[in-house]
Amino acid sequence: MVNLVYTNVKGDTFGITLIPDKPFNVLSGDILQLDVSPDNVFQNGADLFIMVDGAIYILRNFFENSSVTEGPQTSIWYDGSQYFATDFQTTIQPEFVRYEIADFAGLPFSNFANNTPLPSFQTVNFFNDQTPDLINSIIAVDSIIKSSAIVINDTFSITEDTSFLFNPTVNDFHPLGVLFNIVSLNTSGLLGNITNFGGNLLFFSPGGALDFLPAGALGTTSFKYTVSTIFGATSTGTVNFNVIGVNDAPVLSGSNDLSSIEEDPTTNTGTAIADLISGNITDPDLLSMQGIAITGVDNTDGQWQYSINGGGTWTDINTVSDTNALLLTDNPMNLVRFMSDLNFNGSKSLDFRAWDQTSGTNDTFTDVSTNGGTTAYSATTSTSTITITPVNDAPMITAPATAMGSEDTSFAIPSLAIADVDANDTPGATLTVDLSVSNGTLTIGTTTGLSFTGLNGTNSFSIEGSITDINTALGTLSYLGDMDFNGSDTLVIDVDDQGNTGSGGALTDTATVAITVNPVDDPLIANDDTATTDEDTLVSIPVLANDMDVDNTFSLTAVMDPALGTVSINGSNIDYNPSGALDSLDVGETSLQSFTYTITNDIGVTAMATVTVTVTGVEDPLIANDDTTTTDEDTIVSIPVLTNDVDLDDGFSITGVTAPAAGTVSINGANIDYDPSGALDSLDVGETSIQSFSYTITNDDGTTDTATVTVTVTGVEDP
Repeated sequence: MVNLVYTNVKGDTFGITLIPDKPFNVLSGDILQLDVSPDNVFQNGADLFIMVDGAIYILRNFFENSSVTEGPQTSIWYDGSQYFATDFQTTIQPEFVRYEIADFAGLPFSNFANNTPLPSFQTVNFFNDQTPDLINSIIAVDSIIKSSAIVINDTFSITEDTSFLFNPTVNDFHPLGVLFNIVSLNTSGLLGNITNFGGNLLFFSPGGALDFLPAGALGTTSFKYTVSTIFGATSTGTVNFNVIGVNDAPVLSGSNDLSSIEEDPTTNTGTAIADLISGNITDPDLLSMQGIAITGVDNTDGQWQYSINGGGTWTDINTVSDTNALLLTDNPMNLVRFMSDLNFNGSKSLDFRAWDQTSGTNDTFTDVSTNGGTTAYSATTSTSTITITPVNDAPMITAPATAMGSEDTSFAIPSLAIADVDANDTPGATLTVDLSVSNGTLTIGTTTGLSFTGLNGTNSFSIEGSITDINTALGTLSYLGDMDFNGSDTLVIDVDDQGNTGSGGALTDTATVAITVNPVDDPLIANDDTATTDEDTLVSIPVLANDMDVDNTFSLTAVMDPALGTVSINGSNIDYNPSGALDSLDVGETSLQSFTYTITNDIGVTAMATVTVTVTGVEDPLIANDDTTTTDEDTIVSIPVLTNDVDLDDGFSITGVTAPAAGTVSINGANIDYDPSGALDSLDVGETSIQSFSYTITNDDGTTDTATVTVTVTGVEDP
């Protein structure tokens, strides 16, 4: 390949390439091939042509008279054979005659551009029978090579979101008809993206770069493109876009929560709409107007409301949805709030879309189900939440005003219960309940889950447990007045929730129940009695001590005799006397003696009870009892002194006797014989003399006792 520099008659210089050894089958895009024959290059062997897209363009000036009628004299030498052109095509370039492959009859290949040469390929030369004007031909080719396409700037009017395919070269042209293509793009400063699809087709996509234009606003952007001819001559044009802005929906990226409130609010000043959306809305159109379209509220446990006058008046937000959304601007006077139901705590939500105010009106309802895109409403929704913090609620006692029953009878305290709306909010939370009365006792039947301070079944105690367990227990509470008590008593109930839930600390409640105990007629009751004594001892038994009649007085009115011994009424007592009837009891041996008695109150009611006396045997003494007898002065008397002597436990006998003043005595078995023995014969008839003596008896244990025997001796007639 040889580079040459030529200078034409005008003094212009240009470069051209001589390729003496390159075959004819140049490809599309080769700029110029000048193939010079080795013999007589300037007179009879030169050929000069341009190949573009498989066709051959030959300068008309190659022919001496520039006559296109001489075109068919053109021939191609190929592999030792010459092929004459039989036809040609005119072109829009007046300097050229265009030959297609079909214009050369007999060529052994079908395409100039893509033919693969045979091994015997020879240089192909274009000839004309006339002498070539090489210089003029070169100058003409040079003007084609150096000339550029005429590029006409383009202007397109589009909306900011328009993407489209276009060819900016449609109105560009080359004066000589030389083909050209876009070879480079300069998109510096372009708001959007350009994609080159080839074939001079470009695709423009705004990619959101023009979204800043408000609806109806005008803007411009542009880029440059460069085209090059097949010979490398370039020129640059500009594509201008006149852009008409359309509305872009605001973009909602989140929300802010409302200020928390305590449960049971009496008022709520509300939260400004501007505070809900602050920092969370961006508008591609750079609009400063913002607002929300409320599409959902949770009105369980309370009521959402809004105000458009800074809280002066409030309006309920009820049924809202995408098809019926409430519009509120970020005007400082626009507020929302949630008023919770009594005792509710937790969280509630409000759903909304962003609103750029390009359509719609504040404090109206509208359909926002079509959103995003060019609408005034964001495609996404956000949720704002309000937290209602718990506050401890005081417990409340439900109690009957009164309770009534009878004396000496247990009765229930009905309808007693504790209520505490937040007692179960804290797991494991307990309450304490204090219970007290003055004239009786309280008893809880079911004590599951409870702990006691004090004793169940007394007049005062405390219980602690869950509200469920406490209420179960209170449902089994009963009252029993003191024995025989009747009249009024008061049940005092105090409950303490111990501050387990929310703020506010421990809270209490107190209630009282007026208890009335009705009197009843108490029966006359005679209760059985027992007593003990020994066989020789009288016992006085206070039988009325355990008998009762709360309402009347009473006394002993009768007693029945026992089997052994005697009984007698002695005021409030009954005296029992064994009266020797049980002297036969051995030491320690017992005998049960019973009898019944009757008591009568002052209204004539009677009752009976039984007294049981345990009589125990004791050691009986040896008793020698005095004796008396009579006889006359001449008669012996045998006195059975042992007849009235006693030892219930042992046998005994006479062991000694003293002498009387007159007469004699002698032991005669169980008797003592007294004999006056003439000592009293001096007695006159009927005169008496008292003679006495003592005797001793001894039992089996050696115990002795002494008694005196007195004998009255009467004088008789002596013979």
